[in-house]
Amino acid sequence: MQDIGQRLLHDKILGIALGAALLSLFVGRPTADAVDWSTILALLALMICVQLLNRLQVLDALSNRLLAVTSTQRQVVQLFTGLAFTGAMVLTNDVTILTLLPMLVLVARQQKMALALPAVLVVMAANLGSAFTPFGNPQNLYLFAHYQLSAGAFFRLSSPLLVGGVLVMLGLTYLARPRPIVTPPVRQIPDHPVAISLALGLFGLVLLGVFRVLPLGWVTLVAVIGGLLLDRRAVQRVDYGLLLTFICFFILVSAISHNPQVIAGM
Repeated sequence: MQDIGQRLLHDKILGIALGAALLSLFVGRPTADAVDWSTILALLALMICVQLLNRLQVLDALSNRLLAVTSTQRQVVQLFTGLAFTGAMVLTNDVTILTLLPMLVLVARQQKMALALPAVLVVMAANLGSAFTPFGNPQNLYLFAHYQLSAGAFFRLSSPLLVGGVLVMLGLTYLARPRPIVTPPVRQIPDHPVAISLALGLFGLVLLGVFRVLPLGWVTLVAVIGGLLLDRRAVQRVDYGLLLTFICFFILVSAISHNPQVIAGM
């Protein structure tokens, strides 16, 4: 708990978000349902799973296998961007970003790469890729259901975005330098079959909660308990500052949107 508190105290982004949220209270009054708790719970459960896989060195092994098929930093960026673009079509943009970014951070540290450009490209690619399918993001699901579109009609509308997105993202990856990478030896998945199987099963369960197949609240509770039983340290290493930052932004947006002058201007 002390470690979590220290990280929160030194989180500059959280400090800015908290200050902005507090100042927004003088602008408007946020509603009781200002915070989208389903998003917060989903992020918490996913981050626990990612930390479990990281602690079990599964992400290390996977990132090294990805490096084995590339020879330059530009190809690494192109590989992660392509995975984000295609993965988000099925897994949704949020899940894809939360899955790939931890591996990207590991690779960037190993190769002494600048993280800003590839991280931005992964987020952009995930959002563009998710726009292609009806289930890529919640907005698409809403549009698909509200306007009662057929699959063919939806894909006719989203195909130009797909083509344009591929061309734009491919072009942006050439901003990365073609420096050669140091290819590490391909590491096998660590020999913790039971723990890894349980962590992967927990990750699958969380995805069912994210997709609303199972109640998200109960799934998150199972993820927290499962994480504590499998590796208490993994639960401690979750970025709680990020979760609190999201909560602050929800409050900020709600307060501003309920300002009488803002409402009158709309």
